Order: sequence, then structure tokens, then C-alpha cells
Amino acid sequence: MSYEAIHWAYQQKAGGLIEKAVLLALANRANNGDGKCYPGIELICQDCEGTRRAVMHALARLETTGLVKVERVNGKRNYYTLCITNRVAVGA
Repeated sequence: MSYEAIHWAYQQKAGGLIEKAVLLALANRANNGDGKCYPGIELICQDCEGTRRAVMHALARLETTGLVKVERVNGKRNYYTLCITNRVAVGA
């Protein structure tokens, strides 16, 4: 868990409730220092109490806004990196 990542996530305007919940779920699982995490979609769904579809859409929006970078690996879990240096205010 990275307190810096969680603090950063709370400060971001993610665009909506589910996006914020997903961002916080990723931040809670992020490594110290590099902001990387590797949770599966089901674990993210459990963490933020969202449906698979809602979480997938939220991840896509977070990637589009530059808050999260997603590295896709065929047949394996995605890798997520919080873009802590990018301070994007969505809809502000």
C-alpha cells in the first residue's frame, strides 16, 4: 500500500463515483514509489463494489484522462501504473 498514491488519488477529479472508487482501489494496491499494481478485474470489482462492466468502463476513462496507464498482456492480468506526475482535472 502506498499512502502517497492514496493521497494523490483523493486529490484527483476522476470524472465520477465509480472512476474515483476504481482509482482509489488501484492506489490502495499500488507499490511504494512506482505506483504500479497488478490486481485482476474481479479484485477491483470487489474492492469498489462495482460491476465488471462498470469497472471496465471506469478503467478505460481513467486511461483516457491520463490518470492510469494500462499495460495489456495477452491472456494475463493487466498491469496498471498510476500517473502520479500527471495531475489531470476532469470536468473542472
